[in-house]
Amino acid sequence: MGAAGGGRAAAIAYTLIETARLNDVDPQAWLAHTHSRRAPRNPPDDMTTQETTSMNDDALKRLEQVESTLAITRLKHLYWHYNDTGLRGDEIAALFTEDGVWSNAELGHYEGRNAIRDFFNGASGAIPFCAHVGMNEIIDIDGDTARAKWRCLLPATLAEQGEGKSHLILIDYRDDFVREGGRWFIRKLDILFNFNIEIPQSWVGSERVRPAD
Repeated sequence: MGAAGGGRAAAIAYTLIETARLNDVDPQAWLAHTHSRRAPRNPPDDMTTQETTSMNDDALKRLEQVESTLAITRLKHLYWHYNDTGLRGDEIAALFTEDGVWSNAELGHYEGRNAIRDFFNGASGAIPFCAHVGMNEIIDIDGDTARAKWRCLLPATLAEQGEGKSHLILIDYRDDFVREGGRWFIRKLDILFNFNIEIPQSWVGSERVRPAD
C-alpha cells in the first residue's frame, strides 16, 4: 500500500486537473504554466520564513476554495439527480440542513427536512417526469458558508386534470450553502420560474429514464 501523503498528493492533482477541465482550460498547458511560475524548492536566501509560510498558506486557501467549489457543485448535481430519478424525497431532504428551506412562489415554501421530504415524496404523481439541465453557476465561498446562482432548463411532464402535459420551465436559483462537520449542505433554495410554458408537440409517452441507482 502507498503512503497516505502520496494518496493526498494524487487527490490534489486530480482535483486541480478536473477543475481545469470544468473551466475549459487545457490541463497540460495550465500545469506547464503553473510549473513555470512556482517557487523554487529551495527558496532564495533573501526569502524569509514568514514569506515562505505565507506563500504556502495562500496555496492551501486556493486549494480549499477549489475543493469547496467542487463539493458544492456535486451537491447541486445530486439534488437535480434525485429530482430526475423519481423525486426521491428522503435523499433530497438529506442534502439540506436540519432547518433547510425550499421556496418557490408557485409550488410553496417548505422549512425543515421533514417538510421538504414530504413535499417531494408527494409530488411524483403531479410531476411524473422531469430532467434538470443546469448551467451558468456562480459560486461565492466565504469560509464555511457559500452563496450561488444557477440557471436551469427543465423539460417536465405535469399532470393536469388527469392528463400529462409537456412543459418547458426556465429556473433562476439563488442558493445558500453551509459546511457542517466538514460536509457541505443546502441551507436554502430560492427558486424563481422565469417561465413555465406548455409545449404543443408533446413528448408524453416517449419519456425514458434509467433505473435509480
